Amino acid sequence: MNTSYGRFGMSLHVENYSLMNTKDIVNTNYIDSIDLGDKELISTIKINNINNSGRMMNVSTSIASAVTAYSRIEINKLKVQYQDHLLYSDTDSLFTNVPLSDNLINNRLGGLKLEYVLNDAVFLAPKVSGGIFENGKELSKIKGYSKTVKFSDLIIPIFRSLRLLTLLTSDGRVINTR
Repeated sequence: MNTSYGRFGMSLHVENYSLMNTKDIVNTNYIDSIDLGDKELISTIKINNINNSGRMMNVSTSIASAVTAYSRIEINKLKVQYQDHLLYSDTDSLFTNVPLSDNLINNRLGGLKLEYVLNDAVFLAPKVSGGIFENGKELSKIKGYSKTVKFSDLIIPIFRSLRLLTLLTSDGRVINTR
């Protein structure tokens, strides 16, 4: 759904994320934070493209709203269809623990693209997730944060908060959370 049409509705504000040591945070002027034990994921907003080339971005909220609304309608149909297997969804994505029907996955406008098959995954917040592929390679996505974050750095604080000392992954690996 989010094709070039969505670019017309771009916001002038960009959300950025920073992974910081808790003790180093002195500025309390941030939107949100996620406590990760001795670190925090901080969300801030900056104004984009104000003085970059002397022109503003083209912004059409009506086109962006229409595209986003239609996308949400289609994703919500899938949420209902796969409600017992839904792990996470966004405006243009869906994570389930079962395969989607073959007729849903295609490269046409409005179609879904199969991007990942993961053995383990964690979804901490919108646009903040990580997982492990079948071959053991790790994936982490934090919108606005370009540095690599290990899957264990995302998941260990969750298990610490649950007071679990070890984590057994689906491939039989044991992770110590102490």
